[in-house]
Amino acid sequence: MERLEELVLFDTTSSWRQIHETDSPGLHDTVILSRLRLLSINQSRGSSLASIPLLCRIAHPPSTAIRLGFSCLSFSHAEYDGFIRLLSAKINAWSDLDDPSFRSFRFDIDEAPDFYVTVSLWRDRLPLSSLQDSLHYSPFFQVSFGTDNKAFVADLLRRLPLTDVTTAFITDDAALWGVAYWEEMLSLLRSVEELTLRYKIVSSTPVEPHGAHTLCPRLQVLRICECEMDQLYADPRRSKLIELAYGFVVRGGDTLTVRHLDAGVGGLAAGATSAVRGLPSLGQNA
Repeated sequence: MERLEELVLFDTTSSWRQIHETDSPGLHDTVILSRLRLLSINQSRGSSLASIPLLCRIAHPPSTAIRLGFSCLSFSHAEYDGFIRLLSAKINAWSDLDDPSFRSFRFDIDEAPDFYVTVSLWRDRLPLSSLQDSLHYSPFFQVSFGTDNKAFVADLLRRLPLTDVTTAFITDDAALWGVAYWEEMLSLLRSVEELTLRYKIVSSTPVEPHGAHTLCPRLQVLRICECEMDQLYADPRRSKLIELAYGFVVRGGDTLTVRHLDAGVGGLAAGATSAVRGLPSLGQNA
């Protein structure tokens, strides 16, 4: 086991409570995996947190890539605290890396069939094409989970080292439901220079730009991908992300390059970019 370099777990069956409360010898022992390069846990059935106690007992270098996937996070307050503490411990260990900075960030929300959030971090600065096709560029850290708990999403993002991120890709495919605090998320991206925002247009009501005067102060390039639904609603509810995107355009002036990207299979059509000339025709090619 000491020479193990990759550990991938699928659908562990022991429950959180059984392992947490047991006095059986060995279950609380720490397993030291000093050569581990990848730790991956995927839980698609049963208790979503069944793997967490095992993860607590795996000691690995801070350079180990971590990828966690849970079909649905629904847990008690005690389990919530335990999960957040575990993630915090893993994140805090990154301070021992030779370069603890993270340069690239991607955040996705998908509403079908249920709300599903994916957060990914890379240590290198990736170009837009790589962030767009992120399945082929393995992240250093990734956690995916089904939830509509905005507080949990916000708590997780606050603990991530996003200060040095220079390129970010954000997707909101659950525009009517407000699963994330977008303004708070963008406030964490203080060094971002290239930002791509992809969202759905679900409402026919006019958009009022929301003030983004203090957000992303180093932003140089903003790419916007608007995916209009076949049927628009008169309901004025919409993602705050849309209002913030329009706010960036209003704020930018001559200091910000804004481009529109056509929606395509998988998100964005390669090379389909053109300058955007202000409001309100933000979703149209210039």
